[in-house]
Amino acid sequence: MKIEDFLTREEYDVVSAYSPGFSRKPKLGKSPAILAVDFTYSFVGDDVPIQESVKKWPKSAGSYAWEAVRKAKLVIEAARAIPLPIYYTAAPSELRSSVGFGSKTRREGDDFGAVTVVEELAPKGPNDHVIRKIYPSAFFGTNLASELIKERIDTLLVMGGTTSGCVRATVVDAASYHFSVALVSDAVFDRIQISNLVNMFDIRMKYADLVTTEEALAYLAQISPPR
Repeated sequence: MKIEDFLTREEYDVVSAYSPGFSRKPKLGKSPAILAVDFTYSFVGDDVPIQESVKKWPKSAGSYAWEAVRKAKLVIEAARAIPLPIYYTAAPSELRSSVGFGSKTRREGDDFGAVTVVEELAPKGPNDHVIRKIYPSAFFGTNLASELIKERIDTLLVMGGTTSGCVRATVVDAASYHFSVALVSDAVFDRIQISNLVNMFDIRMKYADLVTTEEALAYLAQISPPR
């Protein structure tokens, strides 16, 4: 199902007028990096229906997230083979703030110890980097932008969760820094599926291109190894 299935003809005309690039082919650069947002146990959970996963991991997306994990693994393996830099985000284990971001969903006894990337995607190579963040965007309060500039990155392939939260915030900031951004649409996840669809639609209309895993792999196959 696509968000276009929910649009009226009038709304589609409005989208076409507002965003000429909505239906264009992705415009991606020659020096990409992978940005894997919050593929951690606390947000991914167990590979079971979400109703079961949240019993152990209250903030998780269960099988929705694991569908994205399996797609993201293909992209990450292709990027490592080139090799390209891969940036993972995760919260620091000492996060304990009770105000500001996160206060609405935080509960007594929350455990931020499970902030490691799931084993299937775990960083393991010299080009794999973990960015510790305490806010939605991977850029806010981190050195990510300076790292990307140092590596002369012009394009980001973004995957992870949640689409309506940390992924969206990260994409907005990436676009604000003038990176070309492609959201890998079948490698992102959210707890609520209408949130996933609507936010991918907004991102496509305003900030980034959407590509499938298959399209991302075809793009990476054309990339020359960094010098």
